[in-house]
Amino acid sequence: MLKKIILSITLFLLPLLALAQNTEEIEWINKLDTKAIATFGDAKRLFYSTFPDLSKQQSNTIKLLNQYKDDAPLKRGMIAAIIARELNLKGSLFYMLTGLERYACRACIAEGIMSANSSENDLISGPELLDIMIQAKIAKEGN
Repeated sequence: MLKKIILSITLFLLPLLALAQNTEEIEWINKLDTKAIATFGDAKRLFYSTFPDLSKQQSNTIKLLNQYKDDAPLKRGMIAAIIARELNLKGSLFYMLTGLERYACRACIAEGIMSANSSENDLISGPELLDIMIQAKIAKEGN
């Protein structure tokens, strides 16, 4: 009888322990969702959690992730360059030739990851960053 009680308590507490580990991440995402302007550090953290496998494989992407300071305001071109490199987007011939943020942004627009009414110099809010990363994840899973 005692073994059954201990087993029941253990089975009940294990999911709670797993949930407790993710609460920090959930709290961070909730804070990000309220930010007027996201930072490059926010994008880097979200990128690593969205693409954990890919980010370790592509050394060029890691170089891009270390190019900016974490507290720098996030511009659309910054995250577009990382996504375009990581997903190997080919939606823009000029991006394939130059690798510039301007054309990376256009490649992301061509793939439906970003909206067409934006510039590579536009600052990104927290909710926009979350939306862009969701679209990037969908685009990656679709390929």
